Amino acid sequence: MTALRRVAAAILARWVRLAVQRPYRMLGIWTLLLCIAAGGLMRIQIETSGESILDRSASEWEFYQRSLELFGNDEVLVAAIASKDPYDPATLRLVADASLALEALPGVRRVDSLSTLPIIEVIDGEIRLEPALDPDLDPDPAARAEIARRVAGDRIAMRSVVSEDGRVLAINIWPESGIADHFDALIERIRGTIGAPGAWVSGVPVFRTETNLRTQYELGIFVPMTIVVMVTILFGAFRGARAVLLPLGVSGVSVCVLFGAMGWVGIPLSAPTMILPSVLLAIGCAYTMHLLVDVDARRTLPEIQHAIEDVSLPIALSGLTTAVGFASTAVVPIEAVQRVGVLGAVGTAISCAATIGLGGAVASLWRGPDRANPLLAWLRMRTGQGLLRQIRHRSGSVILLWAVVMGLGIVGARNLHVESDVVVWFPRGNEVRDAYEEIKVRLSGISPLNVIVEAPVGSSVTEPDVIAAIDSLVAYLSSLPDVGKVLSVADALRELHEGFVGPGAAPLPRDRAAIEQYLLLLEGTERLGDVITRDRAAANVLLRVNNNGSRHLLEIAEQAEDWWRSNGVEGFEARATGIMFEVARAEEAIALGQIQGLGLDVAIIFAILVIALRSLRVAVLALIPNVLPIGLMFGFMGVTGIPLDLGTVFVSNLAVGIAVDETIHLVTAFVRQRERGFAPEDALRAAMERVLPALVLTTVVIVAGFLVLAISEFRFTRNLGLLTAGVMVLCVASNATLLPALLLRFGGNGIRPPGATAP
Repeated sequence: MTALRRVAAAILARWVRLAVQRPYRMLGIWTLLLCIAAGGLMRIQIETSGESILDRSASEWEFYQRSLELFGNDEVLVAAIASKDPYDPATLRLVADASLALEALPGVRRVDSLSTLPIIEVIDGEIRLEPALDPDLDPDPAARAEIARRVAGDRIAMRSVVSEDGRVLAINIWPESGIADHFDALIERIRGTIGAPGAWVSGVPVFRTETNLRTQYELGIFVPMTIVVMVTILFGAFRGARAVLLPLGVSGVSVCVLFGAMGWVGIPLSAPTMILPSVLLAIGCAYTMHLLVDVDARRTLPEIQHAIEDVSLPIALSGLTTAVGFASTAVVPIEAVQRVGVLGAVGTAISCAATIGLGGAVASLWRGPDRANPLLAWLRMRTGQGLLRQIRHRSGSVILLWAVVMGLGIVGARNLHVESDVVVWFPRGNEVRDAYEEIKVRLSGISPLNVIVEAPVGSSVTEPDVIAAIDSLVAYLSSLPDVGKVLSVADALRELHEGFVGPGAAPLPRDRAAIEQYLLLLEGTERLGDVITRDRAAANVLLRVNNNGSRHLLEIAEQAEDWWRSNGVEGFEARATGIMFEVARAEEAIALGQIQGLGLDVAIIFAILVIALRSLRVAVLALIPNVLPIGLMFGFMGVTGIPLDLGTVFVSNLAVGIAVDETIHLVTAFVRQRERGFAPEDALRAAMERVLPALVLTTVVIVAGFLVLAISEFRFTRNLGLLTAGVMVLCVASNATLLPALLLRFGGNGIRPPGATAP
C-alpha cells in the first residue's frame, strides 16, 4: 500500500508541476482533447426506446422474448375519442376512417376498433364474425341501436373499444415488434390521424417516448438556468471573472470530453444519462472551489504551486471516492444503470484531472488580486474561531442532537417504499397524464400484463379442465381492485358456446372435441393468436391494469401465479410476463440494487479512508457524517411519501460522493496539521479555517443550482433538485458541526505527530 501511495503521489505531483510550470503545454493538452471530443459530439445519438432500462440478464427477460414470438408485441397504443351522445354518428365515422388510415401506417401490426374487431354471434346456427360498425353504411339511429345491441352482448369489445355508456370509442393500435426506436414518429402520426377535440392517445410507448422527450427538454432548459444562477453567485462572492469562468470552464470541458468520448464509442444519450451534465457541473464546481480558495491571494508561482499541491491530494481522493460511488451501481444488472455508473465514474475522473491540470494552469497564468477575498476572510474567522468555539463547549450536545435526528430519520425510513410510475411524473393537466387518467377511468386501463399458461410436453391447453381453470383465473383477476379488464380464450369459447346451446346450459364446452371445433371456427380471425397458440401448447391471459406503479404490477403478477399454483391444473404452469412486467421488474431491481450498491460504496470508501488517513479511528469518525445525510434523506422520503424510483434512487449515491468530498478535505487538513505537531484543537481550527469557506460557498452555489430544478412540473426533475439540495445542506451541516465534535472528542489521539509514542 505504501508503494502504491508513493506512485500515486508522484503522478499527482508531476501533473501539478506540469500545470503550474508549463501551463501552455497543459492548455494544449486540454485543447487537443476538446478538438477530439468535438468530433464525437457530432456523432452522438439519442436513445428514445428505453430498452436499456430493462433487465435483460434474467430468465424473465428470456421468457418475455419467447412470449413475443408466441403472441406478438403487447405494447398497445390506445386512441380514444369522447362524445356527448352514445355512439355519436360523427365519432363513429371518425373511428371508421381513422382505423382504415392507421392500419396503413408503417409499423402497425393490427388495429382493433368498432369497425375492425369481429363481434362473435351465432345466428340460426351459423357463426357471424363481423365488426359492429360497417364503415360503408350510414350510422342512422337504427344502425346505432344495432351497434349498441351487438357490443353490449360481447365480452371482448365492451370496455376495450367502447365505454359502457357508449360515449367513448377507442382504437387499439398494436405496433409491430422491433420498432421501439420509431415510437415517437408513430405516436405523432396517430395523433395527427385522430385530430379531434376530446381525443386522447396513451399507452406504454407514449409513457416511454414522452419521458425521454421531456427529460431532453428539461436538460436544455434547466442546465442553462442552473449555469446562470451559479455564475451570479460566484461573481457576487468573488467579484471577479476568474472565479466564474474557472469552475464553469472545468465543468464544461469535463462534460464535453465525456460526451465526446460517448459519441466516438457509440454510447447514446438516454433518459438516465441526462442527469450527468448537472451532476458533473456540481462536482466540477465543488473541486474547483477548493482550488480557488487555496490559491486566493497567492501571487508567486512557488506559492501557487504549493497551494495546488496541498489541495490536489484531497481533490484526488474525493474524485476516487465519488467514482467508486458511481461504479458501485454496477451491481444492478441493467444496462442503463451500469452505463450511468461507468460514465459517472469516468466523468468524475475527467473532472478531477481537469480541476488540478486545467484549473492549475489557468490559476498560474491568471492570478487573482493581491489581497485576500473579504468574504473568504470573514468565513475563515467565523468557521475557524467562532464555530469551533461553540462546538468545543458543546461537543457532547452536538453529537447527541445529531444522534436524535438520525434516530428520527431511521424511524421515518421504515415507511420508505419502492415504487416507480412514470405517469405520475407528469403534472395533472399534462396531455400524457390526462390521457392516461381518462382512458383508465372510462375504458379499461392502459398497462398490459400477460399471464401465459403452458402445457407440459404431449398435452394441450384445450383440455376442458384447463379451459375451466383459465376461466376461473380470469374471474379471480377481474375481482382485483387494480385490474380493469381481463381476456382469455375462455371468453371467445363462452361466447360461441352460449350462442350454439343457449345461455341456460353450461357456460363452457365440457369436452375437448367441442373446444377444438369452436377454435376451428375462429381460425379466420387474427385475434385468436393473441390468446392461444396454433399448436395449443400455450394460452395467454391478457390483463389491462389500472395502476401503472411497479409495485402494484408485480403484486398482481405474483397473485396470478400464486392463484394458479393453488387452483390450476397440475403439470400446467402459469407465468406472468409482458412489457410492463419487465419495466416494473427493472425499476424494482434498480431501486433495490442501488441500496445494495450504496452499502458496497460505503465499505469501499471506508477502506480508502483507512489507507489515505492511515488511522482506523479517524476513518471511522470520518465515515459517520457521510452515512448520516443518507439516513436522513431516506427518513424524509418515508415521512413525506416520496418513493424510491428511477429518479430519487440516484440521489443517495450523489450524496455520498458530495459528503465524502467535504469530509476528505477537512479530515486531510486535520491529519496534516496533527502530523506537523499541532495539538488536536489547533489542528482542527487550522483545518476548518482552510476548508470550510470552500465547503460553504460550494454548498450555496450547488444548492442554488439544484433548487432551479425544483420549479419544474416534471416530478423526476423536481425530486432530483429538491432532494439533492436538501442532502447538500445536510452534508455541509454534518461536516461543519458533527465531524469537528467527533474529532475533538474521540479523534485527538487518532493521529500522532511523527516521533510521538503511543500512550
